[in-house]
Amino acid sequence: MRVRTLSDKTLQAILFCMPILFLGVSLCVSDDGHFQMANQIDVTIRMFMDRLIVFLLLLLFLLSIFMEKNRTSWKKTRSLLVISALTFMIVLRPIILNHVDSVSYVSLSVLTAAQIGVLIMVLFVLNPKLTNCNHSNGFSFLLVFLLVGLTIMFNHSIVEISTNMLQKYVELTNGFITFRLIINLLLFLIFMACLKISGPLKSKDLGLDPSTFLRSLWACLLLWCVVQITVVVELLFTKEKLTVTFRMIEDGFPRWLGGYLGYIWGVGLFEEAVFRGFLFVQVFLFLKRKWGVYQKRCLLCAFILSQMIFGLVHVPDSIGSHVGMDRLLFRFMDVTAAGMLFTIAFIRTNHLVVPVVIHGVLDYSVPIFSGSAPIQETTYWVLSYSILLLMVWSWFDTDRKAAREEPVPTTHSAETF
Repeated sequence: MRVRTLSDKTLQAILFCMPILFLGVSLCVSDDGHFQMANQIDVTIRMFMDRLIVFLLLLLFLLSIFMEKNRTSWKKTRSLLVISALTFMIVLRPIILNHVDSVSYVSLSVLTAAQIGVLIMVLFVLNPKLTNCNHSNGFSFLLVFLLVGLTIMFNHSIVEISTNMLQKYVELTNGFITFRLIINLLLFLIFMACLKISGPLKSKDLGLDPSTFLRSLWACLLLWCVVQITVVVELLFTKEKLTVTFRMIEDGFPRWLGGYLGYIWGVGLFEEAVFRGFLFVQVFLFLKRKWGVYQKRCLLCAFILSQMIFGLVHVPDSIGSHVGMDRLLFRFMDVTAAGMLFTIAFIRTNHLVVPVVIHGVLDYSVPIFSGSAPIQETTYWVLSYSILLLMVWSWFDTDRKAAREEPVPTTHSAETF
């Protein structure tokens, strides 16, 4: 008897509609049938809830990558893994809220360290070849390191000077063109000029490949749309009054959209190009020249060192806020873990656009619709759906899919076991 199966496109449509069903289930498992909004709870509990579920999602991501690499019933089980991920994302939230009263920053640091451990295991399973990043240049590394150092040292001065110079032009656009976009685009152009002057490095070596740009951008747009739909469904289930977010912001829609442009194509583009496209790859190539055949050792050291630098770069902001040592340690580990996730996204997609968009949307997590409470942040949903996107990236990567489906020629040699 022949069993009919759903097509991949039908299955994908069903899976992306699952959040609506799971939100209803989450209401049923809560004690009083009322789902508490994330902004209405203590910030440490909310961070603990987010990071615990993200940790579980990373474990599922690790399992999916392992099965995909080994081709162990991957086509049959990937749907089950995606549904499990959606279950963790939505059903566990009210359960955690009902059983957690208080969380310390030390506990958050331990949980973040566990996330880092899983990300390192994901890196080992992926075992990337970095075939598009073969050029290395010590002089360009020195120039970029100097650029980043000067940017950190004179960050406040740069912001103050640019604010005075560009205030009139920013006001003319009603906030659509922001200082953040102008400054970071300028830094990005200086960064690219340093690479152009100092050696053979090109934009393609950083992961900015025009041939796969649109495909990666469409995947990110789908991610953003699913996040917005999930936020609306969450607000409807909690009986919140829907409010258009940009009506709550001064200058309205231009400033709201300008925030996305500034964080994605300003902050996200510059930092991802420097820390993922350049620093991670250059440290790896440097260690590879020193250690030769030890590929995994080079990958691990480059992965940890480059993202620790990324974490340290963001520490001065917390020091200026006069926070305690426990919060400072958590901030460093949290940013380092985020950098590692962006690196995994860069390796998994073989393009810089996906980590750029994820980075920018995480920094500026302001949705289209909000409730009656303060503007609902979408950081949790963006992070969770980003891991889900990386889990099913083979659906979007048509080149690798075609390569996997090509028949392997059979050979009869002495090396065949």
